[in-house]
Amino acid sequence: MEKTTSILIVDDSSSNIDILVEILKEYQLFVALNGLKALEIAITNKPDIIILDVVMPEIDGFEVCKRLKENPLTEDIPVIFITAQNKIEDEIKGLELGAVDFISKPISPPIVLARVKNQLLLQESNRKIQSNFEELKRTQEQLIKNEKLIALGRLVASVAHEINTPIAAIKSSNQNQSIEVNNISENIDKIILEMEPVKISLFSSILKECISKTNNLTTKEERAIKRELSYEIGVAFPDIDSTIFAELLLESNIFSLNDNCKKMLEFKNPETTFKILSSIVSITNSINIIELSIEKVQNIVFSLKNYSRNDSNIFLNPVSSSIVESINSVLTLYNSKIKHSIELIKNYRFTETIVCYPDLLSQVWVNLLNNALQSMEYKGTLTITVTDDNKNVIVSIKDTGTGIPISIREEIFQPFFTTKDIGEGTGLGLDIVKKIIDQHKGTIELESEIGIGTTFIITLPKDLSN
Repeated sequence: MEKTTSILIVDDSSSNIDILVEILKEYQLFVALNGLKALEIAITNKPDIIILDVVMPEIDGFEVCKRLKENPLTEDIPVIFITAQNKIEDEIKGLELGAVDFISKPISPPIVLARVKNQLLLQESNRKIQSNFEELKRTQEQLIKNEKLIALGRLVASVAHEINTPIAAIKSSNQNQSIEVNNISENIDKIILEMEPVKISLFSSILKECISKTNNLTTKEERAIKRELSYEIGVAFPDIDSTIFAELLLESNIFSLNDNCKKMLEFKNPETTFKILSSIVSITNSINIIELSIEKVQNIVFSLKNYSRNDSNIFLNPVSSSIVESINSVLTLYNSKIKHSIELIKNYRFTETIVCYPDLLSQVWVNLLNNALQSMEYKGTLTITVTDDNKNVIVSIKDTGTGIPISIREEIFQPFFTTKDIGEGTGLGLDIVKKIIDQHKGTIELESEIGIGTTFIITLPKDLSN
C-alpha cells in the first residue's frame, strides 16, 4: 500500500488515538480529538478513510457521520465506527447514516488493520469499476456516433436529391420571372396611354382577383375549361381569336367569362392587356413557388442539421422534446425514398413533449425507419403510431416488408449481428437502438410475420428525469 494513503482518526481519548496511530503507522495519519475538528480536517485533507469514535463531547460520532455524508466534498469517504457500545440498534443506526463498518472496543490491532485494508481494497476496486464504466460509456458514445455517421452517409444521396428538386423549381421560377418581366416591359407602353381611370380600376380589380386564386386543376380539367372559354369568347366576340384569349384567361387564373372579363375584352388592345395580366399572375405564382421551395430546403437542412449534430456529451441532462417532431424530422430526410412508392400513414394521437435525450432518439428513428424501408424494398405501407398511457409514450413503426424469421429474433439486438451483405451494414444498428432505449428506461419489442411485415413497439417514460 502506498504511503500517500491517508486516514483520519477521531477519538476524544488520547490513549485510544495512540493505539490506533501505532497500528496504522504505515499510512499518512490525521488525528482529531472532537467531532468539529474532524469535520474541518476531512474537508481540508479529504482522507481515504475516517475511523470515528461514537461517544464524544459536543457532537457524537453519529452526528459527525451524518454531516460528512451531507457534504458533497466528504460524502464518499468511508467511515468506520470504533465504539464500546455493542448494541445492535447502534450498529444499525451507524450503517443507516452511511458507515461502512463497525469495530468494537477493546481494540484488536489485527482486526483494525484487516478492516482498514479491506476498505482500501474495496475503494480501489470501486475506482477501477468507475474507470471501466466511464471507458465503456465513452466507447458506447463513440459507437453511437460512428453508427450515426454511417446512417448519415446513407442519407446524403437521398437528401441531395431532395434538395435538388426545390432548387430546380427556384431556378425555373426565377427564369420564368425574367421572361414575364421582359414581356411586361415590352407591352406596357401599348396600353398605358389608353388606360383611363375607369379601365385602370377594372384592370386592378381583375388583377387582385386573379392573384388571389390558385390553379389546382388537372390537365384534363384545364382542357375542358379552355374549350368552354374558347366557345364563350367566340360567341361573344366573333372577330377575335377565341383560342388565344382562352389560353390567356386560363393563364391568368380566370376560369369563366364574367362581365368584367367581357369589358376588358373590349379594350383597344385586349390581347396585350391580357398578356400583361397573365404575366403578373405568372410572376406571383413563381414567387409562391420560390417561397415554398425555400421553406422546403430550410426544413431539409434543419432536419439534417438536427440529426448530424455532434454533441460533445450525448448523455447530458435530458430535456423536453417532441417525439412527433423528431420522427417527422427524420421522415423529411427520407422523403425522396418514401414519396413515390411508399404509402405513409401517420397516427399521431400523442403530440406533447416528453423529457428525454432527443439526439439519441433521432438515432433510433433513423435506424428503425431505414430498416423498415429496406425490408419493403421501398415499396409498401409504412405506418407510424404515437400513443400514450398515464406514464409512457408508445411509438409503433410498422412495415409491410419480408418479416423477421423466428430463429433470429433473439439475435437481432446483439452487437454485430446482421443479415445484410458484407459492406452494407455494421450489425450495430439495432444493438445501439436497444442501448438508447435502455438509457431511457424504456422497452423495445417486435412483432413479425414472414411475408406480412414487422412492427417495432417502443415504450418510453414521459419524464426521464423522474
